[in-house]
Amino acid sequence: GQSSAKGHSEKGSGSRVRLWEPVGVVVGILAIAIGVLGWMGKLPAGTPWWLEQWFVPAEVRQTMAWYKAGVARGEQLVFSKDRLRVFNGRVEGRPIVLCVVGECFDVTAGRKFYFGEEEPYNCFAGRDGSAAFVS
Repeated sequence: GQSSAKGHSEKGSGSRVRLWEPVGVVVGILAIAIGVLGWMGKLPAGTPWWLEQWFVPAEVRQTMAWYKAGVARGEQLVFSKDRLRVFNGRVEGRPIVLCVVGECFDVTAGRKFYFGEEEPYNCFAGRDGSAAFVS
């Protein structure tokens, strides 16, 4: 004999699509993408502060806090290579700093020359450019 469960059809069994599965996949992909952008320092301008807290590395947040506090107190800031790298003109909203022969300059006002990898002077932003300027 044949046996069948009452009320179930063979055609539809196991083929139900759960709404949360595709939503979970999309949310996961977005979280990974935002994480990668944060790690690369390329979160778009206007990114909410709570996303920056999750996805911008702690060292970068600490360096920005150090910079803002020093500028607010009018201190002359001494940059390490790692700290200077944060101000390389590749992230919208961050100051751009250029160092030449031990002197560091905030060149944010000239953002159009330094912001973005394709700009003419971006190679000098966020690093010691002494070798290029000394003749």
